[in-house]
Amino acid sequence: MPYIIVKLAMAQPLTALKLQQLIRGVTEVMEHTLRKKRHLVAVTVEYLPPDQWFVAEQAISTQTAFIQAYIMAGTNTETEKTQAILELYRLLTTLLGLVEKASYIVLTEISASDWGYAGQTQAQRYLASQYLTNDKYQFYIQRAHALQRAEIDALFLKLANLVKRVVRFCTVDFFTKMFADRSSSAKRVKSV
Repeated sequence: MPYIIVKLAMAQPLTALKLQQLIRGVTEVMEHTLRKKRHLVAVTVEYLPPDQWFVAEQAISTQTAFIQAYIMAGTNTETEKTQAILELYRLLTTLLGLVEKASYIVLTEISASDWGYAGQTQAQRYLASQYLTNDKYQFYIQRAHALQRAEIDALFLKLANLVKRVVRFCTVDFFTKMFADRSSSAKRVKSV
């Protein structure tokens, strides 16, 4: 469910046909390259006069654009994001012609807990789609913690048994050597 803001600095707004092509092109990049659901792609277009857009403190001399796409964090690979930026830039140059090199395309990743849709975070919507109510979710979290504690208890038990065996081995070895040394000393005394 990406939200895309397209800011254009140009002397004249796009024609209705070019505006529709821009919106369709952005939507197609979101759907096909970034694997977003088409019916959830939202696009807004804003116009700025060229004399209000500056690069290196100079008003731009040609038209330019800034595209910022808000997408869910962790839902796309670096390759997909790189390809999307390239395709969006090509779309701009196809529709607008020559644009400033400083025409930026920014993909902003938002965490699932920070993105709301229909009054719920994306994280909540995901849990609901997995048929996990909050009570069931809490149950599974508690169960996971109990399993972790059980695993830790089992590891401590194994460690304790290992320490016992090491102590037993060292103790038996020590006493065996000690008695062996005494018996050999006693044999030497008797033979003298």
